Amino acid sequence: MKVRTPPSTASITTDVDENGKLNAPSAARNANDVCAAISVIAPHSGVALEIASGTGQHIVTFASAMPHIQWQPTEVEPVRIRSIQAYVHEAAQGNIAQPILLNAAQVGWSAKVSPMDLITVANLLHLIPKASLQSLLQSR
Repeated sequence: MKVRTPPSTASITTDVDENGKLNAPSAARNANDVCAAISVIAPHSGVALEIASGTGQHIVTFASAMPHIQWQPTEVEPVRIRSIQAYVHEAAQGNIAQPILLNAAQVGWSAKVSPMDLITVANLLHLIPKASLQSLLQSR
């Protein structure tokens, strides 16, 4: 399945700082609220997969608030992988793995990742077509 370019309504900027970090205004606005919602259902330990980590702004917020969980960021675009790496490097938290290239809208995506204790996805579902959403939810 081809990776789809986000629509113009997506709140993602292509502004890259000297370290390769992208800034998404929506991620900056909602990171704490998304984190608070996830923390209610998060396990006390284990590994969490973040699907479509985007810029990397969310994953560093999650990892800081829930240090008892090992976080695995994912993304489909190399420029976003670099941004995630820059945020992770800057945060210097030991509970975030290096981001992996993953298209969770592709049938069978879950076979590419180890079993997880928690899977999160934010700021994506309203941007992808129905067929991609179905693949993401079916995971096999």
